[in-house]
Amino acid sequence: MKFLRCLYFNSVLFCLSCYYFSIAFVRLLFESQDKVVHWVTTSWGGAVLKHAGISIELHGKEYLSMTPAIFVSNHQSMLDLFMMCKIMPFKTRGIAKQSLRWIPFLGWFMKLSGAIFIDRYHKEQALEAMKEARKMIERGYSMMIAPEGT
Repeated sequence: MKFLRCLYFNSVLFCLSCYYFSIAFVRLLFESQDKVVHWVTTSWGGAVLKHAGISIELHGKEYLSMTPAIFVSNHQSMLDLFMMCKIMPFKTRGIAKQSLRWIPFLGWFMKLSGAIFIDRYHKEQALEAMKEARKMIERGYSMMIAPEGT
């Protein structure tokens, strides 16, 4: 039964990712980057959570839009990403590990949306990426990160 649930979830995740990120690529041609990024991440995150049978009860939503801010998740599960996406405020970008850049649809969208990729194994490049994140914060963007201990 666990295998079937896992197969179902991963199939749904793949289909939803293809759907939302394909639409986002087209919308990026005609709409502002901030609007498209917010729509796709909150919609995608919400749809994935819905199919996983998870609902979110959020207290203090008014504080999320006090930007810029840095949102940190302990990333104990893959679902953390979808929960963060679902509740993220307008003008938020992600900081992600370098390897995500190469994942079809997700990585492509992240690159086009202005996500910052960190090479965790090369300190100098990681510091440069963090300087880039600082510049984004100074321009009024919030940042979302799940450091995973590295």
